[in-house]
Amino acid sequence: MASRRIPGDLATGLLLLFSLISTLSAVRFSPPDNDLIACGASSAADLDDGRAFLPDSGLSPPVLRSHGRQISLSNPSPDAVPLHRNARVFACPSSYEFEIKNKGIHRIRLHFYPFSTPEYDLSSARFHVLASGITLLSYFGTSSPVMKEYFINLNEGKLVISFSPADRSSFAFVNAIEVMSAPKDLILDAGRLVKPDEITEFHGLSKQALETLYRVNIGGPKVTPFNDTLWRTWVSDVEFLKLSSASKVVTYSGRIKYQRYGASREVAPDNVYNTARATSGATVPGSNYSMTWEFPVSSGYKYLVRMHFCDIASLALNQLYFNVYLNGYLAYQDFDLSDSTGQILASPYYVDFVVDVDVLELLSISIGPSNLSNPSWIRGLLNGLEIMKINNTMGSLDGNSPVILVSEDPVGRGFGAFLRSLTCGFAFMSLSVIAFMLFLRWRSESRSLMTWSRLPVDVSNDQQTGARTSFFTCEIIGDGGGMTDETCESKIYVGNIDQRVPESNVIKMFSPFGKIISEDFLWHTRGPKRGEPRGYAFIQYSSKEEALLAKTKMNGRFVSGRPLVVRLASEKHLGDTESKFACAETKANDARSTLGQMNRNAKIAVIRNKLKSLEEQGGCATKKPRLLTNSLPPGNKDHSLTGYQESD
Repeated sequence: MASRRIPGDLATGLLLLFSLISTLSAVRFSPPDNDLIACGASSAADLDDGRAFLPDSGLSPPVLRSHGRQISLSNPSPDAVPLHRNARVFACPSSYEFEIKNKGIHRIRLHFYPFSTPEYDLSSARFHVLASGITLLSYFGTSSPVMKEYFINLNEGKLVISFSPADRSSFAFVNAIEVMSAPKDLILDAGRLVKPDEITEFHGLSKQALETLYRVNIGGPKVTPFNDTLWRTWVSDVEFLKLSSASKVVTYSGRIKYQRYGASREVAPDNVYNTARATSGATVPGSNYSMTWEFPVSSGYKYLVRMHFCDIASLALNQLYFNVYLNGYLAYQDFDLSDSTGQILASPYYVDFVVDVDVLELLSISIGPSNLSNPSWIRGLLNGLEIMKINNTMGSLDGNSPVILVSEDPVGRGFGAFLRSLTCGFAFMSLSVIAFMLFLRWRSESRSLMTWSRLPVDVSNDQQTGARTSFFTCEIIGDGGGMTDETCESKIYVGNIDQRVPESNVIKMFSPFGKIISEDFLWHTRGPKRGEPRGYAFIQYSSKEEALLAKTKMNGRFVSGRPLVVRLASEKHLGDTESKFACAETKANDARSTLGQMNRNAKIAVIRNKLKSLEEQGGCATKKPRLLTNSLPPGNKDHSLTGYQESD
């Protein structure tokens, strides 16, 4: 029987069908949330990778909550990226609000391209950026184009990205913002925690905020967003590689075999897995058969190191074994790539490592030979590498202190919001006047009768009675009353506090370290600085261990540009007045029984003499008088005896 030939048009159709199937297998990821905003632009900005960024004004619903200035390049070059031709400038705290349809991990990108106009030189900007309470940037400024990428787990229906100038003379700016849902398999929850003496599991990665620092195509050229399903850029590893003669570049033209439960194209594209660096059995002087890459990083953070592997170099299965090292510590011993991929060559696989960087601001990554390897085999291989910074315990990716932003300008929120703010302002001023009058009345009564104002209404009578004993009385009686300072061990002194930091923020910063029993925020009560904070406070914890933890974590931390000074109140190097005040209330409780035995007139005479001597010296009272809750300075409440509870 004669064989039948396939017609030419049918062969062509089959070829087109095969091409279509191959194209569909590499179709781009379609995120549920995908907001692309061109800040300060008046029309859409179309990029070469096929994406279109919409202007930030005129959107429904609006994403820009408080409008800044729109600025544009007067004569942009024809080859200038559309996103770099416009910017939004903020002279006061402002924010963008995005509706989140699909909760979970989202990728946030911020584009900064500094240019100059007659009014603004964007390279001189200094500002902070926050997103969902996470500090992304602190005192940030740049003179060259930069794109910042973050991954944040969002559990609410909205995302607010806030911009705030670092000081009154500065401003903030942004050229473009991207908010996109991340693929489910992009950030897993667990990784290998590498320590100097052991390797353990790190859980909770998916709940951390991450900043992408490096994304590297090992052994291959730069990969542009057009060739990545998530519009990422992978740079060459040449500038990070040490002793390049110890390795060779391997390329692969075959099909990368993605598996259902393995790495997908959203994890890394074909162009990353098609190239690699490998070490063979050849001896290279000084190499020890190892490949090493070094990356500058900031100390004081943990880092997620994702290593991409795809065996495109071995001639057969189970002929590739090697060790992985991070900062010289063994992170993975005798890694068998064939076993990890289910005995399939050219199948991608990745491993997540978590490592601390404490002192040396350098992250070293090495691939070395295993004892299971054969000299005739490939002795190490790596295809791609990603390094991400993990947020610290203060919820920050930039700096050791949380950034506290002031309220935004209410005018930008509309007339209704402005009217409400104006009404609240008048009410606040009225209350302030009443509080000031009550303070003057209290001051007059305290000078003439030496009586004390009532404590807040939610404090019991027993607590009021114990708190009426003044600092000076405690000091006088404590000198000869045989009282101890045991509880002073659990009290800390907090100094060098910026005057702009309110009392409530001090409590918020120190409450994570233990139960706060009392807190004393010191004020000037006479002289030209009357009513202003003195710049230090005392916080009483329930135990000495909590006080030591607060001292360790917060001493030297920058708040509003100033490093805090945190010490135990009992330490010898505190000033005399501060040390005595720190333990004043502690001694007061023991002094009550002694006071009951003293004649009332004698006690009043002692206190008056003490106050008179201070006035002659021109000093001011050490402790802020305890007033009614509504008579305290704005934004401050007394939590001295009831423990801290944040009020509305």
